Amino acid sequence: MDIKITNNDLDITNNELTLITGIDETSQNITVNLKTILGEWFLDEAIGVPWLNEIFVKRNSLSQAQAILIDQIRQTNGVKKINDLTFDFNNSTRQLSVSTRIQSEDGDIILNDIVPVE
Repeated sequence: MDIKITNNDLDITNNELTLITGIDETSQNITVNLKTILGEWFLDEAIGVPWLNEIFVKRNSLSQAQAILIDQIRQTNGVKKINDLTFDFNNSTRQLSVSTRIQSEDGDIILNDIVPVE
């Protein structure tokens, strides 16, 4: 069980925190893990994805970036298998979009646009 986050903020309904479980909890945890930039959380700077140090660098390979993200997803409780992970880079806007399809203990999860910086 976890606290639900909506639009990067705690979800509060009728002055109470909304709780989630199952597939919703796993999906939220994957999203939070992937959108956390390595070193940004002051309580544990070892948590997060090295977006700025290893993925958004000039000479990084697509396979290396995929391996980093796959490793992060696999570390999330409730994840059984990663079925697909795709990158879409728009040269004209210089924006990266990452989408993934994951099999969790409670069902399939599809996440789109999981890049932390826009």
